Amino acid sequence: MSYLLRVTPPDAIRDTATRFDQETLLIARKLLGIEGYQPAHNTQVTQQLQAPLRYGGFGITSAASSSHSSYLASVATAAISVFHANTAPNMLLPSDSMLHSELSKCIHTIKAATPACVNLLPQSASTFFSHYEHESNVATSGLHSAINQLATQHIFNATIDAAEAAGDITTVARLRSITAPHASDWKAALPSNSRMILPDVHYRVAALFNLGLDVPNLPSDCHGCGGKNKLANDPYHYLSCTQHKRKEITIGHNLLVHILYVFNNMSGGTAVKEPQDLHDDDGRRPDLQMVTNNQHILTDVQITNPVCPSYKQGASRQELYAAELSEKRKINKYTKTAAQHHATFIPFVMEATGGMSKSAQDIYERIILASRDSGSLWPHEIIARDFRSSIAVAVQRRNAMAMIAGRSLAIGRAATSAA
Repeated sequence: MSYLLRVTPPDAIRDTATRFDQETLLIARKLLGIEGYQPAHNTQVTQQLQAPLRYGGFGITSAASSSHSSYLASVATAAISVFHANTAPNMLLPSDSMLHSELSKCIHTIKAATPACVNLLPQSASTFFSHYEHESNVATSGLHSAINQLATQHIFNATIDAAEAAGDITTVARLRSITAPHASDWKAALPSNSRMILPDVHYRVAALFNLGLDVPNLPSDCHGCGGKNKLANDPYHYLSCTQHKRKEITIGHNLLVHILYVFNNMSGGTAVKEPQDLHDDDGRRPDLQMVTNNQHILTDVQITNPVCPSYKQGASRQELYAAELSEKRKINKYTKTAAQHHATFIPFVMEATGGMSKSAQDIYERIILASRDSGSLWPHEIIARDFRSSIAVAVQRRNAMAMIAGRSLAIGRAATSAA
């Protein structure tokens, strides 16, 4: 299809491209378990499925939407050799030619859909080839990518603006959160070992959360903490419910601590989980004491939900808002402990939507740098990829375990009441 879009005029391939999009979206919805879920068929969800990973999407590019930019960029690439004669002022592309008509439609359609592309395109089809002959213009080899990047940015901004205009701060907070640094790593993870595998049911819960869709058939009240209308106000209440903090949430937290422990040791460092007797006053213990590249570091791990009621207002205004608040709390709690042992305290905070805080990125980069400098058995590029993916998958596992446990508890209570 990618090849056909480049060599076929958009009008000629429109129906085929539309059917192709329908088929790929159908397959995606089947795999994600949302084929028969009506809320998953609205325009916003469809656009997000088709958006690139960096915009919180799943990279299922729309053939119909990209056909004009594909065809135009393909012709521009051929312009250097095949259409060189049409760059002369007296040899411009004839306005009555079929190619002139197709290029005119492409230029008009792209400009109308994405006004920011105006600087990438010629004024008209007549000057198309002379426009791309000059070195000062955008390289034709990257034209398609440049147009698509601006188009996806335009759609994303329009979605944010529409949600803000409607007063939907939950959607704004979610969109800002799922486009934070490393928020899409779980989608790009290669399932090459157990740390980087999400079971189907966990992946589907992660996808629902990412797409802003509620888990189907949840009660309005929480049967764990007993809160009334907790899930009616926050469909992902289970991610912070006290009922699950000593169970699934703690399991997910410990899984993330273990990943830091393993990859630090793999990179030539040493680490101790929950070191004792570090603080003279109250015996507080951070999650991990590490020596990385001859640097003594204490860290404490937390996963926070940026779209929960207490954070979503701030998260709608600022990326990684929830993570930054958690960082400050951790620093206030453990800085004195670290100073007593001539160590540096760096919190490791992740957002439930996948975003990695600045301090967490700092630890990640220190461990990767150590793997490169120490000449570890595994190449540091592979360690970096697997470390990043393992962190992301652990966060989504934790989310899914909490959501599944909450739903199972509700079903069990409902069955008991019925009996």
